Amino acid sequence: RLGTVISLLPPLLYLVLFRSSPIAPTLQRLLYLLSAELFIGSAAARVNVALPLRLISPISFSLCRLSLSWRMVFLASTAADKAVATATAAYWGVSLFGFLLPVALVRYFRAHFYAVEASEVKLKN
Repeated sequence: RLGTVISLLPPLLYLVLFRSSPIAPTLQRLLYLLSAELFIGSAAARVNVALPLRLISPISFSLCRLSLSWRMVFLASTAADKAVATATAAYWGVSLFGFLLPVALVRYFRAHFYAVEASEVKLKN
């Protein structure tokens, strides 16, 4: 939930304050992808989709957001645009390569194949 708030508020505030920025269309796409991921994730949880399939949604959406964020870094023209674009790209990069792939993927696969709850799965140190 905290990640959703962190990833939602800064781009939304930037869009409200600077609507004519060259990175505004890309920020709108990022916010759309975030809302689509939240909808698909909640629908998959309600239908009891298998854990590995449920993890495909955040990984694929994070990959799309990371590519859009990387594009946004090169579209940025002002210092404020570059700061927002770089922070967004850094956040989604850390989210994907620092949590989703090395931690969440391992936990969800272990939970699915060993039939334990995902919260009970511990990573070896």
